[in-house]
Amino acid sequence: MRHRRGHAITCIKSSATEEKLDVLRKADAILREELDNSRRRPDQYFTVLTDTRSVGVKGDERTYSPVIAVRAVTTGDFMACEYAEIPHKALRRISSRITSEIPSVSRVVYDITSKPPATGYCRSRESEEVYALCADAIISRPF
Repeated sequence: MRHRRGHAITCIKSSATEEKLDVLRKADAILREELDNSRRRPDQYFTVLTDTRSVGVKGDERTYSPVIAVRAVTTGDFMACEYAEIPHKALRRISSRITSEIPSVSRVVYDITSKPPATGYCRSRESEEVYALCADAIISRPF
């Protein structure tokens, strides 16, 4: 099972807004563009708009912006997985593109947690919903 085009999972503490979903769609599109043609493409990969905000600098101004997390894994059965060892050059390009092309984002992090203990999706303790974005549709399911 490979990552499907346009599929991202995110967890947003507060309610999803069109602005947040637009940021997530753009970040996920950049990740897909960078990884879809790689020789050793991960089995699953997506971006997460986290609840965390980070201080940054854009132009001459200080920003307080959301953090985008990138999750990419390799697996044979999805019961267990390891983080994908994406080359640093590619990670640098992904981070640079996301922070340059999405004005409201000033930091990108790469999740290197294996499964277990982590899972293949991200969910905030405070959130009662995980939002799955499939192309332009929003599917919401309670946990």
